[in-house]
Amino acid sequence: MQYITKIDMERTRRGMSIGKLANAAGMSSRTVDNLFNNKESNPTIGTITALCETLDLSLASVFTDDNQAIVSNTKDTIEIEILKAIGSVPLSGKKILLDLIRYMVQ
Repeated sequence: MQYITKIDMERTRRGMSIGKLANAAGMSSRTVDNLFNNKESNPTIGTITALCETLDLSLASVFTDDNQAIVSNTKDTIEIEILKAIGSVPLSGKKILLDLIRYMVQ
């Protein structure tokens, strides 16, 4: 998970402890510690988004490989932006969005 390494490197560059980052991102220190120490292998997009926003990183910047974007087309970029935006929507809003999406793809 190269993107986790990039997030952790930025945390370290800023001199932030895992606890401080976790607190600022609104999650437990244990969750962030497990993520950075490879004890958690399937973080949610919400978790990644919260950490990136706390460190002022864009999702696109952490999902790159040697300066080449893994996300290579506009469709993928839009989908990532949608996931990023949905991460901050309350559960009731997510249910409404899901209903809307289901309606749109019928």
